[in-house]
Amino acid sequence: MEEFKIGKYPHNFGGDLLRNVVVKLNSNNEQIEEFIKSVESSINNIFITLEVITNYWPIDNEDALKLTPIIVIPYEVIQRNLTSEEYTVIDYAIQHKKVIYVGLTHTEASLAIVVSTKNDDIELKYLNSRLGINRLIIHSDLTVDIESLELLSREDILNTLQSDSTVNPLSAKQGKILNEKKVDKVEGKGLSSNDFTDKDKSVLESLSKELQTGKKLSSNDFTDEEKILVGNIVNKIDKVPNKGLSSNDFTDEYREKLENLSSGSGSGVEVVEKKEDLDNEKLKTPGKPVFVLETDEPLYYSPEQEEFKSYTNVVEQKIPPKNTNYIWIDESNKSIPEYTNEDLRSINLAIVAIQETLNKYKFAFEQALVSGDFTNSARLKMLNAAEPIEPETGAKQILNSEIESEYPEWAEDMLPNLAHLSIKMGKYSEMVSNKQNFINGELLWCYDTSQLYILSKNQFIWINKGGGSGSGGGLDYDALDKLDTIGFVSSNGTNYRVKVQDNGLLLVYKKELDTSHSKPTGGSTDESGWEYTTALFLQKLYINSVYCGGLSSNEHSYNLCSHNFVELSNLTNNDISLKGLSLQYCNEGNDWEVLPLWGVIKSQSTFLIRGAQCSVLDVNTTRIKVDTFDMEWRDSKGELIKFDNNKAKFFLGWGTNKCSVNSPYQSDGTNIKVSLGYIDFVGLNKENASATDKVDGSEKSPYSYLNSNRIFTKYYNMDLVSQATKALTARNNANDWYFVDLDKDTIPTVDCYRPMSSAENKNIFFNKSKFSLTSPNCITCTFGIQATAPNATRCFNWVSVGYYDEYLWYRKKESSNWTKVESFKNETGVRKYYNRVRMEATDGTAFTTHKVIIKNLSSGEYEYKIGRDDVYISDTLEFTVKDSSEVDKGFTFVHVSDQQGFNRDEYEVWKKSADYIKNHVSNMDFTINTGDLTQNGNRINEWIDYYSGRTSLNSFPEMTTIGNNDLCPANIYNLGDGGDASKINSTNMTFFYTYEIDEENPPIFTIEGKEVYVVSLYSFNYGSTHFLCVNSEIPELTETNIYGLKSPAQVYDEMKKWCIKDTEKNSFYSWRIAYCHEMPFTIITQNVIQNFYWQGVENNKIERSGSRMNYNTSAENKYWFSRFCQDNDYRLVLGGHKHTYSCSWPLKENVIDGVVNSMKPIIQVTASDLQTYFNSTSLYTETEGDLAGQSFPESWKDNSNYIQHKHLCTFELVNKITAPIYSMSQATGYKHTSNKELPAPNIPWLKYYFPATIKVQDQTTITATVNAGQKYPFYTIWEVSPIQLTGTAKKINYIFTAAGKFNINIPSSSNSPEAIGGNGETNHGNDLIIITK
Repeated sequence: MEEFKIGKYPHNFGGDLLRNVVVKLNSNNEQIEEFIKSVESSINNIFITLEVITNYWPIDNEDALKLTPIIVIPYEVIQRNLTSEEYTVIDYAIQHKKVIYVGLTHTEASLAIVVSTKNDDIELKYLNSRLGINRLIIHSDLTVDIESLELLSREDILNTLQSDSTVNPLSAKQGKILNEKKVDKVEGKGLSSNDFTDKDKSVLESLSKELQTGKKLSSNDFTDEEKILVGNIVNKIDKVPNKGLSSNDFTDEYREKLENLSSGSGSGVEVVEKKEDLDNEKLKTPGKPVFVLETDEPLYYSPEQEEFKSYTNVVEQKIPPKNTNYIWIDESNKSIPEYTNEDLRSINLAIVAIQETLNKYKFAFEQALVSGDFTNSARLKMLNAAEPIEPETGAKQILNSEIESEYPEWAEDMLPNLAHLSIKMGKYSEMVSNKQNFINGELLWCYDTSQLYILSKNQFIWINKGGGSGSGGGLDYDALDKLDTIGFVSSNGTNYRVKVQDNGLLLVYKKELDTSHSKPTGGSTDESGWEYTTALFLQKLYINSVYCGGLSSNEHSYNLCSHNFVELSNLTNNDISLKGLSLQYCNEGNDWEVLPLWGVIKSQSTFLIRGAQCSVLDVNTTRIKVDTFDMEWRDSKGELIKFDNNKAKFFLGWGTNKCSVNSPYQSDGTNIKVSLGYIDFVGLNKENASATDKVDGSEKSPYSYLNSNRIFTKYYNMDLVSQATKALTARNNANDWYFVDLDKDTIPTVDCYRPMSSAENKNIFFNKSKFSLTSPNCITCTFGIQATAPNATRCFNWVSVGYYDEYLWYRKKESSNWTKVESFKNETGVRKYYNRVRMEATDGTAFTTHKVIIKNLSSGEYEYKIGRDDVYISDTLEFTVKDSSEVDKGFTFVHVSDQQGFNRDEYEVWKKSADYIKNHVSNMDFTINTGDLTQNGNRINEWIDYYSGRTSLNSFPEMTTIGNNDLCPANIYNLGDGGDASKINSTNMTFFYTYEIDEENPPIFTIEGKEVYVVSLYSFNYGSTHFLCVNSEIPELTETNIYGLKSPAQVYDEMKKWCIKDTEKNSFYSWRIAYCHEMPFTIITQNVIQNFYWQGVENNKIERSGSRMNYNTSAENKYWFSRFCQDNDYRLVLGGHKHTYSCSWPLKENVIDGVVNSMKPIIQVTASDLQTYFNSTSLYTETEGDLAGQSFPESWKDNSNYIQHKHLCTFELVNKITAPIYSMSQATGYKHTSNKELPAPNIPWLKYYFPATIKVQDQTTITATVNAGQKYPFYTIWEVSPIQLTGTAKKINYIFTAAGKFNINIPSSSNSPEAIGGNGETNHGNDLIIITK
């Protein structure tokens, strides 16, 4: 497809621009015509001299008809890329017979067009590309045609147009001179037939002088009376300066013809009165145009035929030409009603457009050029239209500073061409903000500071700065007093501005933040005029907290907070300018109060808007004093705003116009629509609100706890985690908001919820728990390898702020002497991992972790304390050492898991659970925690809150393993967003726990020449029971990004070897129990099942996966840990992770020819189990299809209820159970439901669990609803005897509400916590898990 290119414009502000002119193909011709009109109208924006060339160009071919005039219009065009569905303006013109307009410049232009059509309706001939002129050839049905053209060079044409030679035919310049010298007719006066010569004139002038000097007149007396008569002569011709009289009559008709000739710009035509005058050799220049006034006939001389020839012309004038062969355009009637041909109509419209443009330029040059204000810029419009490149070469745009300032020679005689010049004016701040739109050399006047500037080398130069000494060297302080901002440039070149805020504080910010946010794209408009979208405008910008003091409160009232306020938060990594955004409030309807926002909300900080005072400020009962702010909000009456404490709604969005709807967030249950530019919205109303008190707008459901005793906050207040940055569809005010009771001390951090302005640099840790500065923190006691006496070992760990030598003192309770042990600091070899670790927490606290190991302890009760001296010292704590002989008779431990929480309030569930366990499991010796103690492993506050929650259990050793949420980003100083992908670093665990390293089998591997220390890989012996802890949380990124390995899937292979060696060393123990975070067998979802088995077909490519230990290994070691346990007599495996409870049947991996069939584990049963649980006495074996070779209880045979079951397992009948049972604890904390996985119904390998309710639409579309039976904190009591392991699964009632909710400010129940059976939904009346030796 051809492209239509226009090259240089002279002095075009933006440099040399290459334009591709296209218009999109559209069946709506009106839209295309509108586009063409917009292009035509844009000529007003091009600042160049316009010329309309209507003269006649000679041709040599005598058979050619007369040539059409050239029509030239410069215009601004928009660059677009051509596609198969687009075509050029030329194509459009050809198809619709429109005029094609071509830019003519006075510098070299690049224009070469060859276009033809199949039907030859219109043809554009190739003309000289250097000249840049195109001619419109009209179809022959208008008797206009061209057989051939002889092209003139650019130089010839310019010489003809500009020459002042009297030899050449009349040029444009000579025509102009002739026009200036002609004598204009004076109204009511005629010409005399008598010659009035210069001699006559001289005589008259001498007579006049003599008369004035008193001289006598000639012999012919000229009396006063006769003088009066002469003065009264009517229609005399007054002398015009610089013009003489001719002896030839010059009629009105001739004058009009001459004006018509000279009105064309650059008319190079010789004019004669009669045809007889053609007999003049000077006129017989080949091709030279000659115009005969008598016949209105244009002629040119043909040397071949030695005569003057005539050619057809198109003329535009008010009167019809005498020559009827001409095409006449009647400029007095623009509609041309007698013609229906669109081409002629287009020509006429084009000429009208040209005339309109000429009138504008005529006014500009003859009257005044007015630049307007600082926002007016043709350069900006041109640069926005397209990316400038050099025509033909594709070179980069030439900057305005590089454009030559000299004008072309042809323009020199046109200067001066301007009567007045008005430069741009505006405020100083506007000038600065529009700097990029000015050109070098432009003058700029700031009327607010009375300063005149010129832009030179892209810098503002203050021209009218006063000189002299003193007073700051001419500094205009009055001007400074009028400035909104002052700019500064830092040493690194960054531009900053300083502004005084409403509170009088200085705000320093980058100047880019003064730019308003552009209007969001993609909006639609409904029938009411509401402009809506389905997308958020700015991610992670929120309404963070609000306080509603009530409409009747004032500064003399008594409330718990001093002012109404709204606090915004910015959770992004960049400062955000609020210019162009607004905060809106109302209590009902759409009569919104609007606050246009201005200021900068810092990255991961806040911005405070304060309203009216609603409490006495200086009184102890006003607990929250809002004494700072970034903006104050005045309502439409000019008064500080008050917020209703019955119902209120707040909307943050783009723009400063009132929201037109009651609720800018609207949901029909499936689809979401929000106001264009939507950022955040909250609706609040009081509890148990009546219909009139219910707020009429919110994100889904309102938060219904509004009153003046509470501050309302986002639940994830200031938090960067992904859970806080919800998609529009997941938002719900009822779930996403929270409150802090100001009239209670339910939490110890109430005062921390004071809102803060941007100057106070509030961050995520504003309400988070912090290390104590006066005593050791997070003291833990764990078992060493030998946990029972004789020769028992205990390991201790604590954290202190700063770095000091610190110690542990211990003694038996009956002893009066303390033994003092300093924490490790100079260990070598594998013991180096015991040494002190200095670290900086993500909240900025520098701390040191200390470790101590005490060996060879005898049985008894001990007490210990930790510190530096008598001042910095902990409380006295306790631990107990039992003898192996006592333990072998039986012992009890408690399995807990997944206490993770985002804040102290959530850890309150763990605290209540720990307190209950302490008070109701009296014979407990220790606890095993299977991981996810925290939600984000490098947030120190979460470790502190976990430890504080376990305070009542401090005298019981705690054996932990790491969970996936205890990990943190590779950069441990990076707070992270809580996403799984960022959790790969296990270092945090070593800060808070010490586990003894088996120096004969250390968890330290050499892989690829690198030393790899694996945390949470240890074992211990408690009496005759061997416990093994493995780390299930080693993803590929941990191996490559933390351990520095080139290839992943290597560490678990080494861990397998470690486990085998550990078991060999401890082969004589009666019981073996393993634990980790995510076990090899847990629950699976219905999605996994249907991916594997759907409509009678198995997909053998689908695996169970689950734990990373199952798949992040070499191929031969897949599912290695479950195979290890079944091969080494580990009868019980404990875990967590899935946030639900389950207990499996005794399970074995189904290994066929060395390959694990992971979706079909083997369920090991005895005959008693078959009878009791499956109502069968034997197994039967399938012989066909995917089930061939698999065995099942007889009761499943031909039973359609077990079709899916049979594709997910096989059975093994044994006399003695040897396979392990996998017991998974539900969270002993706040999070009772997984946000990713809910257990499918009918998982055959699980004996006890809480299946979800599912709704299946097709293989991949499944809706799962959580089982209410799992919405409790769980724990499991394990009793170990020489012959049996007995587990009792418990869940604690009344900590959550019946709906599974917990709010620290609202009691869940009037009842005290109480443990109830938690062994699955259907447990056959049996809460016990029994494993027989």
